[in-house]
Amino acid sequence: MRHCLLLLLLSHFIAADQLWLSGGWGPIGDLNKPYLKEIAEFAVSEISKQSRKKLVFQSVLKGERQVVRGFNYLLDIEVKDESSPHSSSTVIYKCSVFSGILDEGMKFKGCEILSGRVDVNF
Repeated sequence: MRHCLLLLLLSHFIAADQLWLSGGWGPIGDLNKPYLKEIAEFAVSEISKQSRKKLVFQSVLKGERQVVRGFNYLLDIEVKDESSPHSSSTVIYKCSVFSGILDEGMKFKGCEILSGRVDVNF
């Protein structure tokens, strides 16, 4: 009986193929999960608003997740800058987003440019 209870408790902390401990950062295995795309698109929309540029989400290149009262995500996101009618460029941002539990929603915490050409001040 104790073994069953212990297994049930441990299964609570298993997410996909990772063992997540509260406060620890870990890599995200499958970067194509729909929820991850939703978080990345949210980050790109926030960057677009703040920079007043037409940015289009392309893909998530890398990701880490931290368990808190919800999840902190640190994502490398490939973005297409379509602001100029004459040309577009690809930019890679490292974005930080908090995704709460239940009805807390998402909060954009910030970003930095890893590569590409863009003039945005955050």
